[in-house]
Amino acid sequence: MDDHDDFLPLFPLNTVLFPYMYLPMHIFEDRYKLMINNCLHGNRGFGVLLVDDSDDGRGMRPYDIGTVGRITDLNRLSDGRFNLILQGVRRFRVLEYDTSQPYLSGRVEMLEDEPELAAPALVSAVSRMFGDYLNTLLNITGQDTRNIPLPDDAEVLSYLVADGLQIEWGEKQALLELISAQQRLDVEATILHKEVVLLKRLKTIPTRLLDHERDAFSLN
Repeated sequence: MDDHDDFLPLFPLNTVLFPYMYLPMHIFEDRYKLMINNCLHGNRGFGVLLVDDSDDGRGMRPYDIGTVGRITDLNRLSDGRFNLILQGVRRFRVLEYDTSQPYLSGRVEMLEDEPELAAPALVSAVSRMFGDYLNTLLNITGQDTRNIPLPDDAEVLSYLVADGLQIEWGEKQALLELISAQQRLDVEATILHKEVVLLKRLKTIPTRLLDHERDAFSLN
């Protein structure tokens, strides 16, 4: 895949893909099977965009900022469907949409983080808070807590935290659209503080009321 391409196949989804993170996908619609085949033949990736389903009268449409993904693993099924793993590579902004093919495409510009050095104290604090957050989730869902290794790199950590937070998709999209690791970590620190407080309060709720959470969260 050429990261400098300015024209991308686009896949609107009800999820946010972040750089460095992985997304398992099951491809079954004919238009997206065609898209994947074209990407494989051209040795290129495709863009993932969150679908904006806000009730503003304009119907469902994708956000303009998403992430280019590259296929890291693929299993082609006998009926033409695909199971694949996509890894986020780089953020982009759609400049112009193209609907001339069965699947959505667009002219895009690639986005780089601003070279704003994240404060080491902030990186350390967010890493500690996120580890506490994950172990609190494990605890309230009846799983064993553990020492979870986290990256030292500010950019990678900021995307890992954004990916792991159990928050609304619109909030995740807002994190994706921030322009530096420092900004993302600042916002994530605030979110983590609030979320950990709320989660620890959940420990007092009878276990039977948390059964649905046990099924919804796992680090495995």
